[in-house]
This record gives sequence, structure tokens and C-alpha cells, in this order.
Amino acid sequence: MERLYQIRDIRNYELSLPLDIPSIKRQAEEFAAIHIWRYHRLLGKMLQEITPAGEFLREIQAVPTIESRSYFRPLADTLAIGIPFICYIAEDGSLHIRERELVTLYGHEGMGHALNKVVTKSSNLPFFLTKDSLLTMATEESVAQHYQVIIFDDLKRSPETQKDLGVRHIFDDLYQETKDIDQLERYKAKLFQYSITVLADKELGDPQAAGTVKKKVEAIQEVTLNPSYPMDIVEQNRYNFDSQGNLNPRLVSELRYCAQPVQRALKEFVKQGIIYEGEGRSKIDLALLNGFWTPLGFVDNSRLKAKEK
Repeated sequence: MERLYQIRDIRNYELSLPLDIPSIKRQAEEFAAIHIWRYHRLLGKMLQEITPAGEFLREIQAVPTIESRSYFRPLADTLAIGIPFICYIAEDGSLHIRERELVTLYGHEGMGHALNKVVTKSSNLPFFLTKDSLLTMATEESVAQHYQVIIFDDLKRSPETQKDLGVRHIFDDLYQETKDIDQLERYKAKLFQYSITVLADKELGDPQAAGTVKKKVEAIQEVTLNPSYPMDIVEQNRYNFDSQGNLNPRLVSELRYCAQPVQRALKEFVKQGIIYEGEGRSKIDLALLNGFWTPLGFVDNSRLKAKEK
């Protein structure tokens, strides 16, 4: 946090794009399309040289969307990158790209979700393993989160790609900032998940009672950096229970992200002496991206793939 505070020198304000204005919307779409196409071409070329899974990127078209959330459309093999997330407008009216956010999105949505669907579509897996569902969501997100981190490591080892993207002069700072932010984001996610388990703990008493609120706040205070966070999350969810005292299932469902099947799957490969480099990475990538699995099924499949000679 201290390092981020010191290095993030804000020379001017980054203003959100008023995409409701037709002229700005048209300008932003053209501006974003040029950068997205260039990043897709150059990052795709880099990944094709690293892993056979990267070859499938040729089947994907990358385009901008005015939606704030990026997504992949399987029917058209189209990766849509959200303009509001990667573009901003400066005080002088000029448009700019957020390089770190664009690379992150490409790793998460492109190398993660998009390739997962494209590789699976070309496989000979049983039908039930080729369709995603609520049961496979935790695994899909774990795969996407893995690649949004890995893509920066790949880019760090490719000065030529950095140069072609025009970010070589800032990449070291970009890389360090990414690692710092990733560490903070993982902490925030674990804090949120832990808070859910505290909120849902029936043994602490009636969720609406003042004494229970105090216990929950004190439990969360032990692991938070923000002194106002415990009271905020407890009070916001004080009445988010059913008549049996069960916490709202939608909130509890966020705990699916605790599964982290990719990390467990990688350990199965390591047990067989397969590391995430060279031929080992080629084998691991194709295993991670092929099929839609529950977390347990994903780890079991990785164990079997790791044992294949």
C-alpha cells in the first residue's frame, strides 16, 4: 500500500467517458477498437509462441463494447472488451488507454474464459463437460484469475512484445503495480469471504441482537486494515437472514470462490514432476482450459492428466 501510494503520481484527473454523447461514443469506440485489435494481435502472437493453447486465439475476434463488463460470446467467438474499463478521458478532452487494465482483461476474459470455451468446443469431451453452469462457475473464475496473473509474467519475459505494445519504458512500474494491486485484491477477497462465515455463524446468536453484532464486529476487526469495515458489513447485513437465521444464500454463494481449484490442480502436476514451464506448461494449459468442471472434478481430472505419459 505504501509503495502504491508513493508511485501513483496523478498528474491529472481520469474522467469517466460520457458515452451517452454520440460524438464521444463514436470517438471512444474507434479509439478503443484500434488498441484492442493491436493488443489482441501482439499478445496473441506472444502466447502462441509460449503455449499450444495460444493457437486457439486465432479463432477469436476482439472488439470493443460500451458495456462496463467485458464478456465472451461463444456463438460468434467474439471477445468484447468494455470501453469504460480500459479508456478514460483527461481534463483536456483527450482519450487514453489504461494499459494495465487492458492486459488484465485480456488475460482474464481472453486467455481465461474465451480460450476455455474455444478449446472445449474443439474437444471430444462428453457433452455434459462442454456446457458451463452454476456448478462450474467457481472453476471457470479460478482459471480466468490464473491467466490474468500469468499474462503479466509472460509479458515480462518478452521485451519485444513490450516494445511493440509501446509499454517497454513503463513496464517495470506497470508490473510492480500489478503485483501490488493483486496482493491487495486477494486480501480484500479473503476478508470478504471470512466476513461471510462470521455473518453466517449461528452460534454467535440472534443476528439482530446488539450483543451478536458486537461479537461479529470484534471477530472481523482482528483481520481488517480498515477500522470502519467490520461495522459496515455487519450492519448492512443485519437483516439479511431468513426466519431460521440463515444468511442470504446469494451472499453465501460468494464462498464458491474459496475453492481455488487451479492452485490445487497445479500441485497435482508438481507431484508428477511437471512444472509450469516449456513442455510442462503446454500440457498444463491444455488440461486447465479443456472442459467445464466442478472444482473437485477439475482437480481429479488434473491428477489423471498429470499421470499420463
